[in-house]
Amino acid sequence: MSEPLPMSGAGQTHVTRVDVLVFYLQRATAETRFSLDDFSEALARAYHGLVPEHARSLDLEPPQDRGSYSDYAKAVGRIRKRVQRYVDGSLHLPVELEEAWVAALPDPYQQAARTRLARRYGFLAAETPQTAACTDGEAVGRVMTQTGECLSGLSQALADGVIDADDLRRDPTLMDRIFDAQAALASVAARVAQVQSGAGNG
Repeated sequence: MSEPLPMSGAGQTHVTRVDVLVFYLQRATAETRFSLDDFSEALARAYHGLVPEHARSLDLEPPQDRGSYSDYAKAVGRIRKRVQRYVDGSLHLPVELEEAWVAALPDPYQQAARTRLARRYGFLAAETPQTAACTDGEAVGRVMTQTGECLSGLSQALADGVIDADDLRRDPTLMDRIFDAQAALASVAARVAQVQSGAGNG
């Protein structure tokens, strides 16, 4: 899911972390059946699961499954209004909510958001064997898929024999696809290293 993010306001070129969070939420709700109500409930539950009680400053009590549907709907509605204010910028989205926000997104939007946020620090978003929810075969398949997409973009850029600024203007996701391929390979390398380490200790 490599796509350029919209800019932060007219004439600005910097994309903030909040822009990334809002972008992938809007993509998820626009392209799937995942609703803002679904996200609001997932956000509240993730916030309470990830942020220790002593560190919470937000009133984001997860809706209770027990009780009447009316009470449940009202609780979700209160959270949704807060989320909408975060999205439209009328309410500041605090740092303590970032991890829960990402965790509340459905895949592949969740992984895309993690990847984008990691790249802001210059890191590859490579999954460790402990956190990757895929088999070894699927991990190798990702390498093949991401490498294929990377090579496709590079071959088009090299059509005139050189990769230059014009190529990046025509294909602003080219660098992202290179990073995606690197991250997929790094994830497989971590799996192989884990096996190698285990074999060496045996």
